[in-house]
Amino acid sequence: MRDNAIQKIGLNMFSLRELCGDRAALERTLDRVANAGYRYVQVSGIRGVDPEGIAAAMDAAGLSACATHVGWDRFVGDIDEVIDLHRLYGTTHAAIGGLPDEYRSADGVGRFVREARDVLPRLAEAGIDFSYHNHNHEFVRIAGTTWLDLLYKESADLGVNFEIDTYWVVAGGADPADYIDRFASRMSIVHVKDMTVTTAREQRFAPVGSGNLNWPRVFDAIRCAPIEFVIVEQDAHYGGDEIANVTDSFRFLVDHGFAVE
Repeated sequence: MRDNAIQKIGLNMFSLRELCGDRAALERTLDRVANAGYRYVQVSGIRGVDPEGIAAAMDAAGLSACATHVGWDRFVGDIDEVIDLHRLYGTTHAAIGGLPDEYRSADGVGRFVREARDVLPRLAEAGIDFSYHNHNHEFVRIAGTTWLDLLYKESADLGVNFEIDTYWVVAGGADPADYIDRFASRMSIVHVKDMTVTTAREQRFAPVGSGNLNWPRVFDAIRCAPIEFVIVEQDAHYGGDEIANVTDSFRFLVDHGFAVE
């Protein structure tokens, strides 16, 4: 079993995208993130600020980049620019938040694998790994398996890792602990995200620990995996206080033994 004291807590900035509309707003928000206790952030969902500004704002707040989300089209279109971006941010964990609709079939898996054969070796040469982040649509059934499992099988020799998202696995009708267990050897980052259900039977995002996920089982799976960063994400806040929500998630992870530094 891996010691979870070295599995560090991060925050996906997509969670706070509405608070990061320009450079000044980003700086204020990152200061609040640091004051909440975070030391690592995943660069994702930040609009209206150039990469140099993002890097400077993280540095000023005393935060480090633990990972990114970058569109697959950018990996395919200009891999040198993507490599330079990760060097600027100082992270070796690159990820995509998903693929466009045209990839969501067995043929689409084949297309992605062909494209990845040109892209991923360049990342590896630069010391950068690559992860695929799931939503729920990857759990569509294809020839007796799921799209996600097909991708896992077909990309086994490419160095494709997986950024399992706990909420979206549940939304897809599966068990996040099972996927973390099975994909563990190909995971360096994981998204922890909780789910509540309203009286109207609506599934909603929630601070980690406040919803219905089986966190003891999920955490056991994470602790047994070679995961470096356990990343909080909350896609929507439904009018609630965004900073308070991600602070609650952070405290829950600290209370369960995950590392700050």
